Amino acid sequence: MVSSIVAGCDFREIDYSFYDLSQVSIQIKSDEIEDLKDMNYEVVFFDASDTITIQHYFYGDSTTVFLPSGKYDLLLHNCLSQNNYFDGDSFADYCCFSELSIYNDFNITKSDKQSIFKSPGSLFSGVLTDVDIIKNNSKGINEIDIEIEKRVSQYSFFIPVKGIEYLTSISGIVTGMASSFNIKENSAQGPPCSILLDIIYGVYNGMDGIWCSFNTFGIMEGEEHWLYLFELKKPDGTVQSFEYNISEFLSNGEKLIPETIVIDYAAGQSGFTDPAIGVWRDDSQWIELK
Repeated sequence: MVSSIVAGCDFREIDYSFYDLSQVSIQIKSDEIEDLKDMNYEVVFFDASDTITIQHYFYGDSTTVFLPSGKYDLLLHNCLSQNNYFDGDSFADYCCFSELSIYNDFNITKSDKQSIFKSPGSLFSGVLTDVDIIKNNSKGINEIDIEIEKRVSQYSFFIPVKGIEYLTSISGIVTGMASSFNIKENSAQGPPCSILLDIIYGVYNGMDGIWCSFNTFGIMEGEEHWLYLFELKKPDGTVQSFEYNISEFLSNGEKLIPETIVIDYAAGQSGFTDPAIGVWRDDSQWIELK
């Protein structure tokens, strides 16, 4: 009995044609990014009511999705970059943010009115508007090419330091930076924030000192831009601070801060009292940030 029932069954492929779904092939392109195939991406489609229809994650420079026919806005960006996260319920407010730094728990001069963020990771993004997705078009598939560009800038400055061997660690920030990036508008946004610096030992034109670098979504116009080292820490536990207005350096691309930090230390005090401080003389090591 069972065998006769099985024998009477036809095995067929499932037919999805009664669903109003269209196949969409997405190809990422860029004139400035070489390793497109080596990143993770998210593509987000918004329908006519500005509601998210699909959020699709994929690896590589192309993918395929299925969605109902209609007109869409879409944005695409890389993901899994260090310190970055994304949020937004509509096409207009979908933004990339960086993570807050632990230094928000401290009362730091120059940043008491601004949140302190970690440097944002790399961000590449692109948008398309009013894209028609058509079911059963002449090609049988909707092909979309989307161009992405770099959205995060990096800056670095060298500061000469006399007596650098008497320091155990350095922490610092820059002020007046954008706190997020609006992907639709392709623009950096406020409120203005401060960004925690990455700092390493270096030599520039024969001078010992430090390289201070940071990433940013953008520089906020109308804000003061200060480089502020709030913890030049010495082996005895005492600290010094240093501040410098870097507004002109941000605009003209200069690297050397023309002011030397002089470390005050007690007479007879020896440097490198802690063996761990030896990493200062290794250019490949990051200075400890506390």
